[in-house]
Amino acid sequence: EIYLAWTDLNRVTAADCLDILSYFGEEEEPIAWSKAQSMLNVFNSRLFGTSAYEKFQKFLAKITAPHLDENGLEGIDGEASSLTSLRSSAKTWNCRALDEKCLKYEQQKLEAYLTSGVLSSTFDFCHALRLLGDDEYSKIVTAVAANGTYGSRASFLTSLGCSMKEENLKKFLAITIDSANILSPAERQNAWINTA
Repeated sequence: EIYLAWTDLNRVTAADCLDILSYFGEEEEPIAWSKAQSMLNVFNSRLFGTSAYEKFQKFLAKITAPHLDENGLEGIDGEASSLTSLRSSAKTWNCRALDEKCLKYEQQKLEAYLTSGVLSSTFDFCHALRLLGDDEYSKIVTAVAANGTYGSRASFLTSLGCSMKEENLKKFLAITIDSANILSPAERQNAWINTA
């Protein structure tokens, strides 16, 4: 079980927290999701790198997928702010669970941005870069390392380490240790700190 990798959280056990959170596949109140975010963050940071992390990701997918299946991955004009907030929370954790549908959706928005140069809709840079192909990733790395005025430079730089592809991560490592490029010491440090 997930909670075997967990000790105790004040007066509530991790098992109790997971039992409560397991209901969130049906929870539509954004305030409840907002409160749950802090617990999910704690679980995520404590379980990352353990044998229980994959189970935690499956748990995340289970509680977030129903909301995205019902409400979609993108909002529509005029929808209630509560629905927008619910979708945002569910989508963030669904992508963090590495749900392929969510990651591909973010990647498509990134590719549209790279093609047009126009940011027509927001996307999560980190999740968009997770499955990005080698060629597209290389173009971003080259542009970030060579152009101080590259659009969205800071967002890309702090997200390049999110890729799940070994070759891409090697490229990311190469630019962070290459003293010949234009990255400042602070940018190199931030890139490493923010690697997810």
